[in-house]
Amino acid sequence: MVKYIAISIIFVSICYIGYYIKKIYNNKYNFLLELIRFDEYLLFEIKNYKTPLVKIINSFDSKYLSKLLEQFNECLINNKEIDIVPKNLFLTNNEKTTINYFFNKVGKYDYDSEIVFIEKNIGILKDFKNKAKDELIKKGDLYFKLSIMLALAIIIIAI
Repeated sequence: MVKYIAISIIFVSICYIGYYIKKIYNNKYNFLLELIRFDEYLLFEIKNYKTPLVKIINSFDSKYLSKLLEQFNECLINNKEIDIVPKNLFLTNNEKTTINYFFNKVGKYDYDSEIVFIEKNIGILKDFKNKAKDELIKKGDLYFKLSIMLALAIIIIAI
């Protein structure tokens, strides 16, 4: 009886590891998706209403960007440049650099240059999002399925 309980715990643990890895890839995809939504909202507000950046940040409701936007708001108020990309995502160095560059440079150009800068960033982020979606489908599902297969193999060997 104890043997079956131990096997069950091992099975659930290994499956959870695969699920957790898939969840991280999913969080990366959702983070990039919400970042694009923020950039599009930022562009809309600047183009149509010329809303100040601080008001745009405070009015944007987000799940994945809340801490990032709080830090960005502090950067704007204190006029500092800091590293504001979350560390818990599987972001590549290129993605981190691009996101940091955007948040450190947005709001520092004239009106027309600002619009071009944001539109260019949206295009780059859409490329990152498409790559993240491919990784989620390929790698995220792969790790989850491999964890189930490994857990089943361990169960077969143990029994």
